[in-house]
Amino acid sequence: MRRAAIAAAASFVVACSVLTSFDGIAPRGPDQAAVDAASEGSVAAPEAGCARVRWPDPPPVAADVGDVGELTSALTQLSVLEPTAQGTTLGFDLDGLCTCPDRPACAGAKPMEPCDLPDSGIDNVADGLFRAFLSQGGSLDDTGLRMGIQAGQYGVIVRITGYNGGGDDPAVNVAVLNAIGVNGDGGVPRNDGTDQWTIDTESLLDARFPAYFSTKAYVTGGVLVAEIPRLVLRARIPVGPSKYSLLEIVVQTAHLVARLGARSSKGVALEDGRIAGRIPAAAMLAQGMRSGACRDSGLYEAIKPVVCAARDLPGDPAKDGRDVACDSLSAAIGFAAAPAGVAPASGTRVDDLPCPLVSDECP
Repeated sequence: MRRAAIAAAASFVVACSVLTSFDGIAPRGPDQAAVDAASEGSVAAPEAGCARVRWPDPPPVAADVGDVGELTSALTQLSVLEPTAQGTTLGFDLDGLCTCPDRPACAGAKPMEPCDLPDSGIDNVADGLFRAFLSQGGSLDDTGLRMGIQAGQYGVIVRITGYNGGGDDPAVNVAVLNAIGVNGDGGVPRNDGTDQWTIDTESLLDARFPAYFSTKAYVTGGVLVAEIPRLVLRARIPVGPSKYSLLEIVVQTAHLVARLGARSSKGVALEDGRIAGRIPAAAMLAQGMRSGACRDSGLYEAIKPVVCAARDLPGDPAKDGRDVACDSLSAAIGFAAAPAGVAPASGTRVDDLPCPLVSDECP
């Protein structure tokens, strides 16, 4: 019974850690924005010895000449357990602070806890949360996520427009769309550039416009960087014969970063990618219900304080370091993608939920 409970707990934090290698990101010195903000009293000045891991800066502004047309990529994997070559966790310094010894980004359940990863300022508390569940017998890992994609049960499309095709482009457009199937009813992805994914209408506004798109995106040194105000990723993992469980990952102020790889006439490969941001604690609790921890169950009551105690960020980055209550968890997800196409029509999919979804918040 204990193993089953822990496995269910692990399932609803499965998509919240990043463990990939990415040569385009390296630690750097104190973030200038954080220093400037500190001078205005909004956040504490960073410690000089903290090498911050951030996404690459935009390229120098120059004439943005050319447009290669729309490029679409479909994720071939989501990575939550793949170790890096160095055995370390990758992520980003999301708040401009190296909590412990710097001040925390918000007021949490425990003063000065949780801390960022040492000497990097990386915010990825969900990784440790998932690993704690895994160490107690949770069995869910990247295999289930890969199986869901390989079976055509879900997909995620990254669409790039306004790109000049070069190593640097100061302004591109990026949208992310969930997909519910590929290559017709019951199809599976070929990952050879010929796949046609059916977009989930949940990802569209008025059945036409992407709901999850970047307001700040660019290419620098061949690395795509996009900030998406709100992103919802939908993945489905096998939990039995012909049965799949829905994982819905809500990320606020998501930072999508990936190296651009081989390009075809319709799409581009995305390598060593990651998506990092802030998952509202309420969304994590809702995922627990989707995974079978029903609101009035003992399992849910055991999970809730663990999730609530792990909150380390405010949902709004403008409130970092202002002593407001923590309401979100930092997280990062690794991914890779291959060129792919989009089917002419979108669709919907109704998932069987083991529990009623009841709104809940941390105290």
